[in-house]
Amino acid sequence: MMAGAFTANAQWQDVSYSGFAGSKTQVITHSGKVFVSNGYSLYRSNDMGNTWTPLSVYNGYFFTIIHTSAALIAGGGSSNADDTDVYVSHDDGNTWAANKSISGAGAYTINVFSALGSEVMAGLGGSITSDAFRTSDDGANWNSCGPSSVHEIRSFASDSYHIYAGTQYNAVYQYTNVSGSAVWVHLDTAGFPSYSGLFDNVSALCVVNGKVWAAAGPGVYELDTVLHKWTPITIESYSTTCLLVAGSTVIRGTYGNGIFVSRDTGATWYQDNTGLVDYNISSLAYSGDTVFAGSYGNKVYRSMLSALTAVAPLRTPVATCTISPNPASSVLHITSPDKITVDVFRIDGKLMAHETNNNEINISSFPAGLYIAKILKTDGGVEVQKFEKL
Repeated sequence: MMAGAFTANAQWQDVSYSGFAGSKTQVITHSGKVFVSNGYSLYRSNDMGNTWTPLSVYNGYFFTIIHTSAALIAGGGSSNADDTDVYVSHDDGNTWAANKSISGAGAYTINVFSALGSEVMAGLGGSITSDAFRTSDDGANWNSCGPSSVHEIRSFASDSYHIYAGTQYNAVYQYTNVSGSAVWVHLDTAGFPSYSGLFDNVSALCVVNGKVWAAAGPGVYELDTVLHKWTPITIESYSTTCLLVAGSTVIRGTYGNGIFVSRDTGATWYQDNTGLVDYNISSLAYSGDTVFAGSYGNKVYRSMLSALTAVAPLRTPVATCTISPNPASSVLHITSPDKITVDVFRIDGKLMAHETNNNEINISSFPAGLYIAKILKTDGGVEVQKFEKL
Protein backbone atom coordinates (compact mmCIF):
# COMPACT_ATOMS: atom_id res chain seq x y z
CA MET A 1 0.00 0.00 0.00
CA MET A 2 1.21 3.52 -0.81
CA ALA A 3 0.29 6.22 1.69
CA GLY A 4 -0.35 9.81 0.72
CA ALA A 5 2.19 12.57 0.97
CA PHE A 6 3.23 13.23 4.56
CA THR A 7 3.26 16.95 5.20
CA ALA A 8 4.62 18.73 8.21
CA ASN A 9 1.25 20.20 9.16
CA ALA A 10 -0.59 16.87 8.95
CA GLN A 11 -2.18 15.32 11.97
CA TRP A 12 -2.87 11.56 12.15
CA GLN A 13 -2.67 9.91 8.73
CA ASP A 14 -3.86 6.37 8.01
CA VAL A 15 -0.89 4.37 6.66
CA SER A 16 -2.46 0.93 7.11
CA TYR A 17 -1.76 -1.97 4.78
CA SER A 18 -4.77 -3.57 3.09
CA GLY A 19 -3.77 -6.98 4.42
CA PHE A 20 -3.80 -5.99 8.09
CA ALA A 21 -6.08 -8.32 10.07
CA GLY A 22 -6.61 -9.36 13.66
CA SER A 23 -7.97 -7.74 16.78
CA LYS A 24 -4.95 -5.81 18.06
CA THR A 25 -2.18 -3.96 16.24
CA GLN A 26 1.25 -3.58 17.77
CA VAL A 27 3.72 -1.20 16.15
CA ILE A 28 7.43 -0.82 17.01
CA THR A 29 10.34 1.00 15.38
CA HIS A 30 14.02 0.13 15.02
CA SER A 31 16.81 1.78 13.03
CA GLY A 32 14.45 3.70 10.78
CA LYS A 33 12.21 0.71 10.08
CA VAL A 34 8.65 0.13 11.31
CA PHE A 35 7.32 -3.30 12.29
CA VAL A 36 3.68 -4.22 12.81
CA SER A 37 2.04 -7.28 14.34
CA ASN A 38 -1.63 -7.95 13.68
CA GLY A 39 -2.28 -11.07 15.70
CA TYR A 40 -1.60 -13.55 12.91
CA SER A 41 0.82 -11.69 10.63
CA LEU A 42 3.89 -9.46 10.71
CA TYR A 43 4.78 -6.56 8.42
CA ARG A 44 7.77 -4.27 7.87
CA SER A 45 8.07 -0.81 6.38
CA ASN A 46 11.42 0.56 5.26
CA ASP A 47 10.01 4.01 4.45
CA MET A 48 8.19 5.03 7.65
CA GLY A 49 4.85 3.52 6.70
CA ASN A 50 4.53 4.50 3.05
CA THR A 51 4.81 0.89 1.86
CA TRP A 52 4.64 -2.43 3.71
CA THR A 53 6.16 -5.88 3.20
CA PRO A 54 4.42 -8.96 4.70
CA LEU A 55 6.82 -11.15 6.69
CA SER A 56 6.40 -14.93 6.70
CA VAL A 57 6.66 -16.62 10.08
CA TYR A 58 6.17 -20.33 10.63
CA ASN A 59 2.91 -21.21 12.40
CA GLY A 60 2.71 -17.83 14.05
CA TYR A 61 -0.22 -16.33 15.92
CA PHE A 62 -0.97 -13.85 18.67
CA PHE A 63 2.33 -12.13 18.05
CA THR A 64 4.01 -9.62 20.27
CA ILE A 65 7.31 -8.28 18.94
CA ILE A 66 10.55 -6.64 20.03
CA HIS A 67 13.73 -5.68 18.19
CA THR A 68 17.10 -5.96 19.90
CA SER A 69 20.30 -4.57 18.43
CA ALA A 70 20.71 -7.80 16.44
CA ALA A 71 17.37 -9.60 16.13
CA LEU A 72 13.65 -9.26 15.61
CA ILE A 73 11.87 -11.52 18.09
CA ALA A 74 8.22 -12.54 17.77
CA GLY A 75 6.36 -14.32 20.54
CA GLY A 76 3.13 -16.18 20.07
CA GLY A 77 0.99 -18.81 21.70
CA SER A 78 1.73 -22.51 21.88
CA SER A 79 1.76 -25.28 19.29
CA ASN A 80 1.67 -27.94 22.02
CA ALA A 81 0.74 -28.28 25.66
CA ASP A 82 4.22 -27.77 27.11
CA ASP A 83 5.98 -24.90 25.35
CA THR A 84 5.34 -21.32 24.27
CA ASP A 85 6.46 -20.38 20.77
CA VAL A 86 9.13 -17.79 19.96
CA TYR A 87 10.48 -16.89 16.50
CA VAL A 88 13.78 -15.12 15.78
CA SER A 89 15.01 -13.27 12.70
CA HIS A 90 18.46 -11.75 12.22
CA ASP A 91 17.61 -9.97 8.96
CA ASP A 92 14.61 -7.84 9.94
CA GLY A 93 12.09 -10.57 9.23
CA ASN A 94 13.19 -11.76 5.79
CA THR A 95 14.07 -15.19 7.17
CA TRP A 96 13.33 -16.81 10.49
CA ALA A 97 15.20 -19.28 12.65
CA ALA A 98 13.57 -22.55 13.69
CA ASN A 99 10.97 -22.28 16.41
CA LYS A 100 12.78 -21.31 19.61
CA SER A 101 10.10 -22.36 22.06
CA ILE A 102 10.25 -21.47 25.74
CA SER A 103 10.49 -24.96 27.18
CA GLY A 104 8.40 -25.59 30.26
CA ALA A 105 6.45 -22.37 29.92
CA GLY A 106 3.23 -24.28 29.29
CA ALA A 107 0.60 -23.67 26.66
CA TYR A 108 0.38 -19.96 27.32
CA THR A 109 0.78 -16.80 25.29
CA ILE A 110 3.46 -14.13 25.40
CA ASN A 111 1.65 -10.91 26.23
CA VAL A 112 4.59 -8.51 26.11
CA PHE A 113 8.36 -8.15 25.68
CA SER A 114 10.88 -5.78 27.27
CA ALA A 115 14.63 -5.34 27.20
CA LEU A 116 17.30 -4.38 29.71
CA GLY A 117 20.76 -4.18 28.20
CA SER A 118 21.44 -7.50 26.49
CA GLU A 119 18.51 -9.20 28.20
CA VAL A 120 15.07 -9.66 26.69
CA MET A 121 12.18 -10.57 28.95
CA ALA A 122 8.90 -12.20 27.94
CA GLY A 123 5.82 -11.73 30.08
CA LEU A 124 3.40 -14.65 29.89
CA GLY A 125 -0.34 -14.83 30.31
CA GLY A 126 -3.20 -17.24 29.99
CA SER A 127 -2.73 -19.06 33.28
CA ILE A 128 -3.72 -18.71 36.91
CA THR A 129 -0.10 -17.87 37.76
CA SER A 130 2.52 -16.88 35.19
CA ASP A 131 6.28 -16.44 35.21
CA ALA A 132 8.46 -14.16 33.18
CA PHE A 133 11.20 -15.75 31.04
CA ARG A 134 14.44 -14.09 29.99
CA THR A 135 17.09 -14.57 27.30
CA SER A 136 20.52 -13.03 26.84
CA ASP A 137 21.25 -14.55 23.40
CA ASP A 138 18.53 -12.92 21.28
CA GLY A 139 15.92 -15.57 21.95
CA ALA A 140 17.91 -18.76 21.37
CA ASN A 141 17.59 -19.91 25.00
CA TRP A 142 15.08 -18.91 27.67
CA ASN A 143 15.00 -19.35 31.45
CA SER A 144 12.25 -18.78 33.96
CA CYS A 145 13.04 -15.81 36.20
CA GLY A 146 9.85 -15.09 38.15
CA PRO A 147 8.19 -13.26 39.81
CA SER A 148 6.35 -16.26 41.17
CA SER A 149 2.61 -16.62 41.69
CA VAL A 150 1.40 -13.60 39.73
CA HIS A 151 -1.68 -13.65 37.56
CA GLU A 152 -0.54 -12.68 34.06
CA ILE A 153 2.06 -10.10 33.14
CA ARG A 154 0.26 -7.55 30.97
CA SER A 155 2.77 -4.71 30.54
CA PHE A 156 6.45 -3.83 30.83
CA ALA A 157 8.53 -0.67 31.10
CA SER A 158 12.24 -0.20 31.68
CA ASP A 159 14.86 2.34 32.62
CA SER A 160 18.64 1.99 32.72
CA TYR A 161 18.59 -0.35 35.72
CA HIS A 162 15.23 -2.07 36.02
CA ILE A 163 12.32 -3.67 34.21
CA TYR A 164 8.88 -2.96 35.65
CA ALA A 165 6.19 -5.61 35.21
CA GLY A 166 2.49 -4.78 35.38
CA THR A 167 0.22 -7.69 36.28
CA GLN A 168 -3.45 -8.47 36.04
CA TYR A 169 -4.24 -8.62 39.76
CA ASN A 170 -0.93 -8.16 41.59
CA ALA A 171 -0.03 -4.51 40.80
CA VAL A 172 3.59 -3.77 39.79
CA TYR A 173 6.91 -5.56 40.28
CA GLN A 174 10.45 -4.25 39.78
CA TYR A 175 13.13 -6.51 38.28
CA THR A 176 16.89 -6.07 38.70
CA ASN A 177 19.66 -8.31 37.40
CA VAL A 178 22.05 -8.72 40.32
CA SER A 179 25.16 -10.65 39.25
CA GLY A 180 23.08 -12.76 36.91
CA SER A 181 20.32 -13.46 39.42
CA ALA A 182 16.77 -12.17 39.02
CA VAL A 183 15.72 -9.98 41.94
CA TRP A 184 12.06 -8.95 42.03
CA VAL A 185 10.53 -6.40 44.40
CA HIS A 186 6.78 -5.99 44.76
CA LEU A 187 6.33 -2.23 44.67
CA ASP A 188 4.13 -0.29 47.07
CA THR A 189 0.42 -0.82 46.54
CA ALA A 190 -1.08 1.96 48.70
CA GLY A 191 -3.35 4.10 46.54
CA PHE A 192 -3.37 1.62 43.67
CA PRO A 193 -6.88 1.07 42.25
CA SER A 194 -8.52 -2.17 43.35
CA TYR A 195 -11.96 -3.69 43.51
CA SER A 196 -13.29 -6.76 45.32
CA GLY A 197 -9.92 -7.33 46.94
CA LEU A 198 -7.99 -7.51 43.62
CA PHE A 199 -5.75 -4.89 42.07
CA ASP A 200 -6.81 -3.62 38.66
CA ASN A 201 -5.14 -4.84 35.50
CA VAL A 202 -2.00 -2.81 34.76
CA SER A 203 -2.55 -2.18 31.06
CA ALA A 204 0.49 0.04 30.48
CA LEU A 205 3.65 1.27 32.18
CA CYS A 206 6.28 3.92 31.51
CA VAL A 207 9.02 5.81 33.33
CA VAL A 208 8.79 9.61 33.30
CA ASN A 209 11.64 11.62 34.82
CA GLY A 210 12.63 8.64 36.94
CA LYS A 211 9.07 8.05 38.17
CA VAL A 212 7.07 4.91 37.39
CA TRP A 213 3.65 5.48 35.83
CA ALA A 214 1.04 2.73 35.70
CA ALA A 215 -2.23 2.74 33.77
CA ALA A 216 -4.83 0.81 35.73
CA GLY A 217 -8.56 0.97 36.21
CA PRO A 218 -9.85 4.47 35.60
CA GLY A 219 -6.59 6.33 35.24
CA VAL A 220 -2.84 6.68 35.26
CA TYR A 221 -0.97 6.67 38.57
CA GLU A 222 2.54 7.71 39.59
CA LEU A 223 4.51 5.93 42.30
CA ASP A 224 5.66 8.35 44.99
CA THR A 225 8.73 6.61 46.41
CA VAL A 226 8.89 9.05 49.33
CA LEU A 227 5.31 8.61 50.52
CA HIS A 228 5.26 4.98 49.33
CA LYS A 229 1.96 5.25 47.52
CA TRP A 230 0.46 5.78 44.08
CA THR A 231 -1.09 9.13 43.24
CA PRO A 232 -3.29 9.89 40.20
CA ILE A 233 -1.81 11.62 37.16
CA THR A 234 -5.12 11.59 35.33
CA ILE A 235 -8.53 9.97 35.65
CA GLU A 236 -10.55 9.08 32.54
CA SER A 237 -13.85 7.45 31.74
CA TYR A 238 -11.92 5.48 29.08
CA SER A 239 -9.08 3.18 30.06
CA THR A 240 -5.50 3.95 29.04
CA THR A 241 -4.05 1.13 26.92
CA CYS A 242 -0.54 2.40 26.10
CA LEU A 243 1.95 5.06 27.15
CA LEU A 244 4.85 6.53 25.19
CA VAL A 245 7.61 8.84 26.42
CA ALA A 246 9.03 10.71 23.42
CA GLY A 247 11.66 13.11 24.66
CA SER A 248 9.90 15.64 26.88
CA THR A 249 6.45 14.61 25.62
CA VAL A 250 4.19 11.89 27.04
CA ILE A 251 1.57 10.39 24.72
CA ARG A 252 -1.31 8.31 26.02
CA GLY A 253 -3.51 5.99 23.97
CA THR A 254 -6.97 5.04 25.21
CA TYR A 255 -9.65 2.53 24.35
CA GLY A 256 -12.49 4.64 23.01
CA ASN A 257 -11.17 8.17 23.43
CA GLY A 258 -8.18 8.28 21.10
CA ILE A 259 -4.88 9.93 21.93
CA PHE A 260 -3.81 12.52 24.48
CA VAL A 261 -0.57 14.49 24.63
CA SER A 262 1.14 16.10 27.62
CA ARG A 263 4.17 18.38 27.52
CA ASP A 264 4.32 19.00 31.27
CA THR A 265 4.64 15.46 32.68
CA GLY A 266 0.92 14.91 33.00
CA ALA A 267 -0.24 18.17 34.57
CA THR A 268 -2.20 19.04 31.42
CA TRP A 269 -3.44 16.76 28.64
CA TYR A 270 -4.60 17.72 25.16
CA GLN A 271 -6.61 15.43 22.94
CA ASP A 272 -5.14 15.01 19.43
CA ASN A 273 -7.49 12.87 17.33
CA THR A 274 -7.54 14.79 14.05
CA GLY A 275 -7.42 12.20 11.26
CA LEU A 276 -8.20 9.21 13.46
CA VAL A 277 -11.11 6.96 12.51
CA ASP A 278 -10.48 4.25 15.11
CA TYR A 279 -10.31 5.72 18.62
CA ASN A 280 -9.38 2.36 20.19
CA ILE A 281 -5.61 2.69 20.41
CA SER A 282 -3.53 -0.42 21.19
CA SER A 283 0.11 0.71 20.82
CA LEU A 284 2.38 3.72 20.31
CA ALA A 285 5.92 4.03 18.94
CA TYR A 286 8.16 6.72 17.51
CA SER A 287 11.28 7.19 15.41
CA GLY A 288 12.85 10.62 15.26
CA ASP A 289 10.01 13.08 14.76
CA THR A 290 7.53 10.48 13.51
CA VAL A 291 4.96 8.90 15.83
CA PHE A 292 2.94 5.76 15.05
CA ALA A 293 -0.27 4.54 16.65
CA GLY A 294 -1.70 1.05 16.22
CA SER A 295 -5.39 0.41 16.85
CA TYR A 296 -7.65 -2.48 17.75
CA GLY A 297 -9.28 -2.12 14.33
CA ASN A 298 -6.28 -3.13 12.17
CA LYS A 299 -5.15 0.45 11.64
CA VAL A 300 -1.75 2.14 11.79
CA TYR A 301 -1.71 5.93 11.99
CA ARG A 302 1.25 8.27 11.58
CA SER A 303 1.87 11.82 12.68
CA MET A 304 4.76 14.10 13.45
CA LEU A 305 5.70 14.62 17.07
CA SER A 306 6.28 18.30 16.36
CA ALA A 307 2.78 18.55 14.86
CA LEU A 308 1.21 16.99 17.94
CA THR A 309 3.13 19.09 20.43
CA ALA A 310 2.61 22.25 18.38
CA VAL A 311 -1.14 21.95 18.93
CA ALA A 312 -0.83 22.20 22.68
CA PRO A 313 -0.02 25.93 23.01
CA LEU A 314 -3.07 26.77 20.90
CA ARG A 315 -5.26 24.95 23.39
CA THR A 316 -3.65 26.18 26.57
CA PRO A 317 -6.27 27.81 28.81
CA VAL A 318 -5.84 31.54 29.25
CA ALA A 319 -5.78 31.06 32.99
CA THR A 320 -5.18 28.10 35.25
CA CYS A 321 -7.95 26.81 37.50
CA THR A 322 -7.26 26.91 41.20
CA ILE A 323 -8.87 25.01 44.05
CA SER A 324 -9.01 26.11 47.67
CA PRO A 325 -8.62 25.47 50.45
CA ASN A 326 -6.21 22.59 50.17
CA PRO A 327 -6.45 20.66 52.45
CA ALA A 328 -10.22 21.12 52.71
CA SER A 329 -12.77 19.84 55.20
CA SER A 330 -16.23 20.86 53.96
CA VAL A 331 -16.43 22.90 50.75
CA LEU A 332 -14.03 22.95 47.83
CA HIS A 333 -13.89 26.22 45.87
CA ILE A 334 -12.81 26.23 42.23
CA THR A 335 -11.75 29.44 40.51
CA SER A 336 -11.96 29.44 36.71
CA PRO A 337 -12.58 32.08 34.02
CA ASP A 338 -14.68 29.58 32.04
CA LYS A 339 -17.64 27.36 32.60
CA ILE A 340 -16.43 24.01 33.82
CA THR A 341 -17.43 20.44 34.46
CA VAL A 342 -15.76 18.85 37.46
CA ASP A 343 -15.41 15.18 38.36
CA VAL A 344 -13.95 14.36 41.77
CA PHE A 345 -12.37 10.93 42.17
CA ARG A 346 -11.15 9.05 45.18
CA ILE A 347 -7.53 7.83 45.02
CA ASP A 348 -8.74 4.35 43.98
CA GLY A 349 -10.65 5.85 41.04
CA LYS A 350 -14.18 5.86 42.46
CA LEU A 351 -16.23 8.82 41.22
CA MET A 352 -17.35 10.85 44.24
CA ALA A 353 -18.91 13.94 42.64
CA HIS A 354 -19.94 15.30 39.24
CA GLU A 355 -20.73 18.99 38.96
CA THR A 356 -21.49 21.19 35.94
CA ASN A 357 -21.13 24.99 36.10
CA ASN A 358 -20.73 24.84 39.83
CA ASN A 359 -17.63 26.35 41.44
CA GLU A 360 -18.35 25.00 44.91
CA ILE A 361 -18.39 21.31 45.76
CA ASN A 362 -19.55 19.95 49.10
CA ILE A 363 -17.04 17.34 50.24
CA SER A 364 -18.05 17.20 53.91
CA SER A 365 -19.25 13.59 53.62
CA PHE A 366 -16.07 12.36 51.90
CA PRO A 367 -13.72 10.15 53.94
CA ALA A 368 -10.39 11.74 54.81
CA GLY A 369 -7.69 11.17 52.23
CA LEU A 370 -6.26 12.22 48.88
CA TYR A 371 -8.58 13.08 45.94
CA ILE A 372 -8.25 14.28 42.38
CA ALA A 373 -10.41 16.86 40.63
CA LYS A 374 -10.64 16.53 36.84
CA ILE A 375 -11.70 19.91 35.44
CA LEU A 376 -13.03 20.05 31.86
CA LYS A 377 -13.14 23.57 30.44
CA THR A 378 -15.24 24.92 27.62
CA ASP A 379 -12.18 25.35 25.36
CA GLY A 380 -11.54 21.62 25.55
CA GLY A 381 -8.64 21.84 27.98
CA VAL A 382 -8.48 19.39 30.86
CA GLU A 383 -6.80 20.25 34.13
CA VAL A 384 -6.09 17.88 36.98
CA GLN A 385 -5.87 19.17 40.55
CA LYS A 386 -5.06 17.08 43.58
CA PHE A 387 -6.36 17.93 47.04
CA GLU A 388 -6.59 16.43 50.49
CA LYS A 389 -9.80 15.99 52.49
CA LEU A 390 -9.27 16.44 56.22
